[in-house]
Amino acid sequence: MLSMFWVAVFRRLAEAAVVCFGVSFLTFALTFLMPADPVAAIAGIKVSPETRRQIRQDLGLDRPVWVQYGLYLKRLLRGDLGRSFVTQQQVSEAISERLAPTVLLALTAWCIALVLGVCFSCLGAMRRSWQPLLFASSSLWLAIPPFWLGLLLLYAFAFYWPLFPLGGYSALGVVLPACALAAGMAAAYYRILEANLREVLAQPFIQAAHAKGLPPSRVVLLHALRNAILPVVTLLALDLAGLLGGVTLTETVFHWPGLGRLAVEAVFNQDLPMLMGVVLVTTVILVALNAIADLLHAWIDPRVRQAEGEG
Repeated sequence: MLSMFWVAVFRRLAEAAVVCFGVSFLTFALTFLMPADPVAAIAGIKVSPETRRQIRQDLGLDRPVWVQYGLYLKRLLRGDLGRSFVTQQQVSEAISERLAPTVLLALTAWCIALVLGVCFSCLGAMRRSWQPLLFASSSLWLAIPPFWLGLLLLYAFAFYWPLFPLGGYSALGVVLPACALAAGMAAAYYRILEANLREVLAQPFIQAAHAKGLPPSRVVLLHALRNAILPVVTLLALDLAGLLGGVTLTETVFHWPGLGRLAVEAVFNQDLPMLMGVVLVTTVILVALNAIADLLHAWIDPRVRQAEGEG
């Protein structure tokens, strides 16, 4: 079984490498299709032709495309994501500066969503009469876009009742954007866990636990939830990866200095190296967490390990 698990590990690493290589190629190719002029982003539109040619030569833009891509891959292998056309800052430094706010917002929203989703699904399993109300409420939260909910929260709890700041990076300022992001995710976790709990609670070992006289809360929390949450592991990792990659609209609404807002700034400034760096880092985070989720699922569930080994 252990050898099967390591086979799955090497397979996931190979798949991750292929995906990252493909994304690096696509992002590099798309820069030539975008209606952006790197020279204009650096020196403006009123530069002389001689200056324009010199800048293109310094950037290596006068070389063939395959040569530029080869140099780009060479820099990537050294951990060099390039330099911003606008600020002249190293892209890796700019991303590292925005990573801490993104991690804080992502983990806060993710934890809130997970706790609420688990609590309400367990509550619905223990109080069957509450399930229609919980289901209707989850439909409402799933339908509300996070950025629109963020605007409502800003008006209610930052403007009308000034309990939180209107925006910016702070320990208190993370509450509103995290709640705006967590609402829809919590509703999705509730839906999935509630359906899984309904199936698990019908299993014979649950009936045996009830026959032993165990209280319903103990049966749900200690016996049913552990089995019902397994299919949600991959979804949890994907949601966390999406949050760590930056939530563009929400970060813009709350003036949160994360990766999503950095990507928006790069688009408006036509800063191609910065945009390519953000996309590539986001892809690496998404692929890595997805692979970790699959491996964790395989480690927890022996049936998945067996399927991986047979595949």
